[in-house]
Amino acid sequence: MSTSRLDPIGALLPRPRRWKAGGGESAAGPVDLSVSGPGAAVAVDRLRGGWPSAEGAPTRVHLQVGGAVGGPPRLGVDESHRIEIGADQLRIDAPNEVAARRAVETVLQLAHTGRLPHGVIEDAPAHPWRGLLVDVCRHWIGPDRLLATIDAMAAVKLDVLHLHLSDDQAFRLESRRYPRLHEVGSDGRWYGRDDVARVVEHAAAAGIRVVPEIDVPGHTTSWLVAHPELAATPGPFELRRAAGIAEVALHPTDARVREVVAGLLDELVELFPDQYVHIGGDEVAPEGWPGVDVAEAQAQFTDAVVSMVLERGRTPVLWDDAWHPDLPEGVVTQVWRGHRRLRHVAHAGGPVLYSAPYYLDLGFDPRHLRLQPLAGAGDAAAARAAIVEDPRLGEWAELVRLGDALWDATVPEDPPDGVDEAAVLGGEACHWTELSPEELFDLRTWPAAAAVAEVLWSGPVADDADLHDRLDAVSMFLAATTDVDPDGDRRAAWLRLAAGDPVVADAIAVLARCCEPVKWYARHAALPDGRIDGAFDRLADVLEPTARDAVRLESGEDPAPMVAAWRRAVDRVLDAPALPGSPLAEVQEIAARLLDLCDGEVPERPPVVGDVLLSVAIALHDRGWRP
Repeated sequence: MSTSRLDPIGALLPRPRRWKAGGGESAAGPVDLSVSGPGAAVAVDRLRGGWPSAEGAPTRVHLQVGGAVGGPPRLGVDESHRIEIGADQLRIDAPNEVAARRAVETVLQLAHTGRLPHGVIEDAPAHPWRGLLVDVCRHWIGPDRLLATIDAMAAVKLDVLHLHLSDDQAFRLESRRYPRLHEVGSDGRWYGRDDVARVVEHAAAAGIRVVPEIDVPGHTTSWLVAHPELAATPGPFELRRAAGIAEVALHPTDARVREVVAGLLDELVELFPDQYVHIGGDEVAPEGWPGVDVAEAQAQFTDAVVSMVLERGRTPVLWDDAWHPDLPEGVVTQVWRGHRRLRHVAHAGGPVLYSAPYYLDLGFDPRHLRLQPLAGAGDAAAARAAIVEDPRLGEWAELVRLGDALWDATVPEDPPDGVDEAAVLGGEACHWTELSPEELFDLRTWPAAAAVAEVLWSGPVADDADLHDRLDAVSMFLAATTDVDPDGDRRAAWLRLAAGDPVVADAIAVLARCCEPVKWYARHAALPDGRIDGAFDRLADVLEPTARDAVRLESGEDPAPMVAAWRRAVDRVLDAPALPGSPLAEVQEIAARLLDLCDGEVPERPPVVGDVLLSVAIALHDRGWRP
């Protein structure tokens, strides 16, 4: 795929909501920056540090900042800005330092194209809450990686880092009141107070809020390893090493549970300045509360924790499993179980966040991450049908249909076809890290998260035909201006698979353009015993969610040159020495199956080898490929 054919404004991601072309353009030269107004230091540093090396006439940039927000960023801060690009000057007008940072990212993306088209951008977000959930429990994600993630989020105008800090696999926050939680309830890795302060400070400078989540009453094995007396069932308990849902929960009525939760909330509000605190509430297994009406008990437990949060002057956020219609006004519900539930909760008064279509860990094509939170029932059904009918989903399609039907059946009444706009704060992309150890986190997050960022900033985008090209441009921009480099991480992975042989690594890179990981929870289901603490060193673990050559074939490109390149790569891979059962030996199996496709043996369904989907077979079959 090529980014050179994109015009500079078309390449922007997120796209600005208003662009008025003025005619002509200037080349991006060395930056000559002037500033007026308070609070611009961070935006200035970002502009100067991120400006590309250039020669020629200087580009005069004037940054005008109207005032300072004062204190940490908050929900609803004015992020609107105006960028006027002319022959003599590029001028940025922003009401505050947060809006200035948003504008600077647009200007830097333009500058990295080398071209500054003349005209006026007037921009502001469609939604004020544009988040990325990072699960740091299934796999540890260190503080430095979080700082780099914050920089990448700011580059695409995401503004909430949702830290999922506790789960069955680990409790990741230092608790001075209950130190056994992190000392016994983790693998020895947690965020100390200095780590939290670094993350919160770095995020605030980028105009990003940090929302902590302590998930209760389910997903609490890590609590019960440390404090078995808090359980509703007898132990013993041990940290969960597998994916899936543990059949344990905190006791729904024990006063000791309430005391510990209250103490942890005291610590959370001390460490995290944001107005919002996430209390979880999802997937309480009935086995964890034997002999109890789970719905009734969860509503009572949720009410108690919600009251604790409100007593501390904060606003609770919870997963839609814990929602009920009598929650106090202002409690935010994060919807992950379908659009019907979003419409229902929003109609009941909201406020709501939408995450259902934005799960990065399921390996879907980024084009499947583009459903708007404000979409109507028809558009939502069409988007879901596109996923279920995508041949890449394969044998899992029927299970997805069944799951959707079961979720919809739990919505107690038919909601309106539309979504109450006033109730929707925005949404979050979610990266659950069962398949993502820290070294793979960036390449499994980016640039797919940018596709969601655009949905939440820009609102409806008319045409996604060039989405993959634009995401390529984002990857290059992140690599040039932050410490996030998903393409570089993949190149390193090819070299590891090739046992350090650069020729074989280049050949694997060619094969990777034909492949993508299996979809939905197929990869999770294939983990030995479901365990997530093994090695993630196979080709399936580092592929992009969409095979690049499959996209080229779908767009009508001639397959013959691609097939010739595949054959050359297959020969190199098959000639490489590989130990039986090694990751490279598995790559050789995939290469042999690709050779069958090259020879015209193209099945109706795309073949799967080692959790790798040879998705180029779809277009080859549709086009009746024969050599």
